[in-house]
Amino acid sequence: MMTALFRRPVAGLLLPVCLLLAGCQSASRPDHTSSRHFTPVPVEMMAAQCLGQVTRRYNTRPDTVIFDAPEAFQRSYEIRGATQRHERFTCTFDDTGKFVSLSMR
Repeated sequence: MMTALFRRPVAGLLLPVCLLLAGCQSASRPDHTSSRHFTPVPVEMMAAQCLGQVTRRYNTRPDTVIFDAPEAFQRSYEIRGATQRHERFTCTFDDTGKFVSLSMR
């Protein structure tokens, strides 16, 4: 009978402590959906990814590809360039610097 009386107060204290700890844990985690602050990969990395895509698509050597300066747009980056045969292209990257597409222009 003594153990039955002891279990109820402990259970009564355990629930508020668990709720308090759960509240602290959720409050301390950052909310990644509302504000995304990423540092994009370096321009050299984006240019290297673009160069790989261009050399495969246009079947050309890497030393014949010319790049323009990268440009930042609304949550994306673009690197334009041309091959030795004057084939213009644009590589697009997302806000984190991940390669998205290669388009001919």
